Amino acid sequence: KINVLRHLLYNVALTGPYDYFKEGLFTRFGEWNFVNPLALLIATGIASAVTLPFDNIRTRTIQLHK
Repeated sequence: KINVLRHLLYNVALTGPYDYFKEGLFTRFGEWNFVNPLALLIATGIASAVTLPFDNIRTRTIQLHK
């Protein structure tokens, strides 16, 4: 159950910021080659920060049941 929630939050935390930052960078800089990778880098940082607590909880519960 927590794994499904983690995947749901990961998708939301990845696609939302990616679209937001891609649009903002495109508006400021135009059609440069660094816009998409930079937006993806920022979005993956945010998504990692969102899903890290769920990964820690899952790892600790697995270790407790061994």
